[in-house]
Amino acid sequence: MTLQEYADSRGITYEATRQAVKRAEPEILNHISKQGRTRILDQEAVILLDKLRTGKRVKVIRQNTPDTDQTIDQLKNEIILLQRQLIEAREQGQQHALLNAESVARLEAMTDTNNRLQSELDTTQNELEQLKTENAKYHKTIFGLYRKDR
Repeated sequence: MTLQEYADSRGITYEATRQAVKRAEPEILNHISKQGRTRILDQEAVILLDKLRTGKRVKVIRQNTPDTDQTIDQLKNEIILLQRQLIEAREQGQQHALLNAESVARLEAMTDTNNRLQSELDTTQNELEQLKTENAKYHKTIFGLYRKDR
């Protein structure tokens, strides 16, 4: 039996058969003969490979029941909803950040305006005080005119 025939009879690939032969190499070499490039397994080699393969098969059992499919669909829908909520939250967070930035800019502008108006008020009060002191230096004469005191 060739390696390909062995693989076909066991429902495995040629490569899996070749690797199994390689793993069992010290024991199996005496039971393999070659005809050209084709390796031929004798009965002992087949038994050794079968023993080597027992218990090492991995079976994937997939049970798709309607309940499982419904659960998967529900979970997918929940994921989609959560992703949408996350996107909306990010957008709202960005909007809040923009509103906060605008509020800070307005507050800074108002503070600057307030400082400017306060300095103008101080200047105006100083000028008013100067005018009052200057006005206090004048007195009314008999003829209704004003004269500066000396």
